[in-house]
Amino acid sequence: MFIFLVPIPWYNKYDAVCFPCPTDGRPCPPCSQKGWEFKRPILLQLLSLSKLQQIAKTEESGITQEENAAIIPLHPSGVIAKVEANSVVVRWLGTGSDIIQHYKIWRRISDEANKEVVGQIKIIEDNRGWYEFKDTPKIKNKSYVYGVSAFDVYGNESIITESDPIQY
Repeated sequence: MFIFLVPIPWYNKYDAVCFPCPTDGRPCPPCSQKGWEFKRPILLQLLSLSKLQQIAKTEESGITQEENAAIIPLHPSGVIAKVEANSVVVRWLGTGSDIIQHYKIWRRISDEANKEVVGQIKIIEDNRGWYEFKDTPKIKNKSYVYGVSAFDVYGNESIITESDPIQY
């Protein structure tokens, strides 16, 4: 049988490392002596391999891939649309999520519900920076709202984050 030493915190008034006395289990005298530089007291407990395996089985290991695939991805933030040099520039901040594959850019006339996809951009590096997309709407003198949604590796789409309306 294998035996493992597992550290367990044991605090005392001296704030020193305490080892149980082999005879009665109380802290041994070194705890009261000067010169100890340890700041986190430790008690070592003997555990068998079977006990460690039992403890490991009771701890959760996170969510399954199926559960992860059911989670809606984070939506982009800070979506801003501005007219610059005869086009509309849409900017937004990446989610920082490592499971996002790309962003879709949407456009709609501000007083209408129908929207259309006007572009798609793959993520860049760690997905934490600013993104930019240029669009030229076909109809001028209209108020437009732009939106951006994120798509993850499982094909899930985030909610669409919209800009304020802009006049083009």
